[in-house]
Order: sequence, then C-alpha cells, then structure tokens
Amino acid sequence: MNSFDEKLFRVLVEKIRVVSLVEVEFVLKIGVVVREIL
Repeated sequence: MNSFDEKLFRVLVEKIRVVSLVEVEFVLKIGVVVREIL
C-alpha cells in the first residue's frame, strides 16, 4: 500500500480515542484496539 485509503479506513475504524498528548487508540469495528504512540 503506497497511499492512505480513506474508504478502507472508514470501513475498519469505529472510533479514535485520544489517550494523551502523544498517544491515541484506534478502535476497530471488530473490537480490536490498536494503540499508537506519536
């Protein structure tokens, strides 16, 4: 994948939670939570 696919992102991601100034969580529609440190 060479570019961001907004359509795929919207299909997979239910919501984005901001945990702190440097950390976010992507909550997927299948129930998986992916934590990302910025």
